[in-house]
Formats: sequence, structure tokens, C-alpha cells
Amino acid sequence: MKSEVKASIESAKRLCNRCYSYKTFRPGADDKDVAKRSCKRAYEFLKEEFNESRKNDVSFEDLEATKRAKTLCLDAIDACDACTKERPQMKDTLLKIR
Repeated sequence: MKSEVKASIESAKRLCNRCYSYKTFRPGADDKDVAKRSCKRAYEFLKEEFNESRKNDVSFEDLEATKRAKTLCLDAIDACDACTKERPQMKDTLLKIR
């Protein structure tokens, strides 16, 4: 996985955790929006990586891993949209990416 993807995913996880931690101190903070943008950026990088991998005939396992990571990014965005701040749901979803 490229460093841009890792950086975006780590940023999204950190901001999700901060949004969850500060739910009572700063309920109107923009951490949620920034976390979603970071996750979308990671998705775009993964989409480019997937298309490039298909062009270069990369192994099936690598394609599946990239595809799974893309899907998890979209799931994380959906989890963030539905978040009630009971748990850091985006972070929990992104932790499944290897």
C-alpha cells in the first residue's frame, strides 16, 4: 500500500478518534468532516492503485486486497455518516485494512 493511502487512513482514524473523544467538549467540531475527507482521499488513491494494478497484471491476491481496502473505505464513510458517537465507528472499520 502506498504511503499516501496509509497517511490518509491514519489521518482518518486519528480524527475519528478525536471526534469521539471530544463529543461532549466540542460537539460542533469539524473533525468529522475532515475525517470523511481523509477517508475519501484514501479511497481515491486506492481506486487509482486498483486501476493501475489491473493494467499491470498484478496477482489476484493483491487486486483483492486493494479492492477490499476500497470497500472498507466506503464502509467507513457510511459508518461515519450514521455515527451516534457511541464508539469511533470509522476507526473500527478502517482498522480492518491490512
